[in-house]
Amino acid sequence: MEKSENKEHVYSFLPYLKFYMPVSEKFYFDLLFLAGIGFGSKTYEQSVNDTHRDYSVTQFHASLYPQVSYMFSKHWAVDFGLGYLTFQSNTYKDKETSEKSTTSNFNLNA
Repeated sequence: MEKSENKEHVYSFLPYLKFYMPVSEKFYFDLLFLAGIGFGSKTYEQSVNDTHRDYSVTQFHASLYPQVSYMFSKHWAVDFGLGYLTFQSNTYKDKETSEKSTTSNFNLNA
């Protein structure tokens, strides 16, 4: 029986900015922007071929989330998401051969 296993450990830094635009006294249109990077490692093992590979991982992530907020008071609100647009790129570098591969994804959820 073939058995394979992937383990990935990444540490990310993902700060965000949120802009509030008043629609009325208690309703606001928000725009949330996230952008960040991540670094880590990935291990791939396959039992049939006795394959073991170690990779270094670099990630980039950016997202845009439009929202509507209802402010109960000065410090309390409820956000209602209106979907999102996301871009993510992962680069894997084989630690043994230095070969690189990159995957990039755009996602739109409306």
